[in-house]
Amino acid sequence: MQFNKQMRKRAGNPPRRATPRTPDTLQQIDPTRRRGHVVYVSSQFRAASRAPAVGKVDELHNVLAGQGNSRREFLNLLRFLGNELRIPIIGVGTREAYLAVRSDDQLENRFEPIVLPLWNTGEDTLSLLASFAAALPLQRPSDIATPDMAQYLLTRSEGTIGELTRLLTTAAIAAVESGEERINRRTLVMADYAGPTERRRLFERELM
Repeated sequence: MQFNKQMRKRAGNPPRRATPRTPDTLQQIDPTRRRGHVVYVSSQFRAASRAPAVGKVDELHNVLAGQGNSRREFLNLLRFLGNELRIPIIGVGTREAYLAVRSDDQLENRFEPIVLPLWNTGEDTLSLLASFAAALPLQRPSDIATPDMAQYLLTRSEGTIGELTRLLTTAAIAAVESGEERINRRTLVMADYAGPTERRRLFERELM
């Protein structure tokens, strides 16, 4: 089952509303889940069958950027939230998030790491693309939930949900501005998008 669907179902969160159709709101579509990240699930979440609320700490890896005292204060705050609010705490981040949690023995005992792999061309990805196609406010259907298109999109986005969202959003904007009103190979080529590797290469070229 999809990871975030499970979390929202168990937390009792309402379904997301459709995004209104404007070029500006096309740029605000939020990813529904992340892969290539480390997710920490507190033992309270594991034990709760239906929690009234869930605390989410995004980009937990940024803890390591702080000074020693600030880092300890933040980790103490996580313990305080779990103890006082009695809610499950979920932390999301990169590999460095794992190192941040490991730096505190008490937190390490409270959280269980779950590694989310990169997306690949499977049924989950096709279902995700179908959801994107249904949610994007375009006048014509976007036939993107196919194995060939999934492979193309994952190659360009390098398999992460954030990059895939960015690619499809910029392609949707191109579809609106060009009058195509759907995402296809043409609007994907027109999209103002560069993948992570290409962006790094362009930036390094500017430094030379």
